[in-house]
Amino acid sequence: MKKYLLYTFLLGITIFIAACNTKEEAATLTTDVAEVSLPDNYDTQKQITINTSVEWVINKPAGADWLTVTPEKGIGITKVILTAAKNTDPAKRVATINIVAGALTKKIAVTQLAPLLALPGNADLISGEHTNNCPYTAAVVFTIPAVERATSYLWFRNGFAVAETKEPSYAANVAGAYTVVGKNAAGIGGTSQEKRITITTCPLPGDAGIITGANENICPVTKVLLTTTPVTNAVAYQWYKNGEAIPNATALTCTVRTTGTYTVAGVNGAGTGTASASKVVTMNTCNLIDAILGNWTVTGQVLVGQNIVDNSHTVTITRIDDNTVNIRNFVGIHELTGKPYGTYDDDILATLDNENQTLIIPYQELIPNFFASAGAAKSFISARIAVTSVCESDNQNAILPVSVDDDGVVTAVFQCGTLTINGTTYKTGMFYLAKDADEKCLGGNVSMLNTKWTRQSAAPAP
Repeated sequence: MKKYLLYTFLLGITIFIAACNTKEEAATLTTDVAEVSLPDNYDTQKQITINTSVEWVINKPAGADWLTVTPEKGIGITKVILTAAKNTDPAKRVATINIVAGALTKKIAVTQLAPLLALPGNADLISGEHTNNCPYTAAVVFTIPAVERATSYLWFRNGFAVAETKEPSYAANVAGAYTVVGKNAAGIGGTSQEKRITITTCPLPGDAGIITGANENICPVTKVLLTTTPVTNAVAYQWYKNGEAIPNATALTCTVRTTGTYTVAGVNGAGTGTASASKVVTMNTCNLIDAILGNWTVTGQVLVGQNIVDNSHTVTITRIDDNTVNIRNFVGIHELTGKPYGTYDDDILATLDNENQTLIIPYQELIPNFFASAGAAKSFISARIAVTSVCESDNQNAILPVSVDDDGVVTAVFQCGTLTINGTTYKTGMFYLAKDADEKCLGGNVSMLNTKWTRQSAAPAP
């Protein structure tokens, strides 16, 4: 009995000592990979293995919505699937996931490759003539519909590359069999069908002839008309001033308004021919008075409200001094009274602004003889008229700010033959505005419609 008790006591002591000497096992966290690379395809997947003795959780960074982790937490040995959506960005995508197990952390870098660029599609039929058209074109222009995914186009002649273009077009000036392919960073696409062309060598235009025209302007005219003779094989012309091409000067004639040395050459599809001999033109500065003095015939209907003043009359402009002129019979004779329509003496004084090449008609009231007797409204005129716009032709323009002393400014665009006031267009040569009895501006109810001014004589009026 004593032996049994001793044995039991010693066994308990042994178990206690063993228990006291046993230490708690430390937590562990391992993975089978440190980084993962995924292709750019739809829903591509990779598997990783997590081995830990405690519970773990995976944290994704912000912005990594393209990456799915399944499962996101667990315990022990677990297989985890990483799934990436298709990469539509031009560059690779990178996200670092954190696996946290207690106090332990493991990082895994996940990279998705940049998408592989697909080849361009097949090139369609080449459009264009089969030969060039002399003398208009020295080349044949090819075009094709845009090729899918192509960033440029590679053109071949007889199997050899001859040009690369950004746009799906090419001007071919050498005969041969042509094909084209779309091209991008991945390579080239399918080849178009063959297009064969012939090319005729177009001759250049012949030598330009002598330029005719005055060597200088004669005041009051402020321009010179230059003319050349037709050039063999030319389909257009190019005029030059001091060696520089004049924009839009492509006809047989050219109107010049500045001093310079002028030449002209014929032009066609093959290029530019030999230029003419030089023509030196000197533009004299004309005194504004010289440009406007004289008798002018004004034709067309002149209206005051609904009343026709006349269909034709003569305006006389005379010199007061070097800066002032007198304008007589500016509006004309009223058909109902047979009297001048204007001030009682029918004279308007205007001053010249030589710097701005304009004639300034100051504000003044005009009391019509016919309407004055009936107590009708007064009219007034105030205008700034470009002298060159006294209408010898229908294509000269000027801006007429029409001043209204107490009512602001009405701006009208004046063109010989056309007048626009506040959005309404009239055919006109000159115009008035009128005020009612309360001095409030009515605007535009006194006008000269469908009128044209023509100089009766270049000689100044006496």
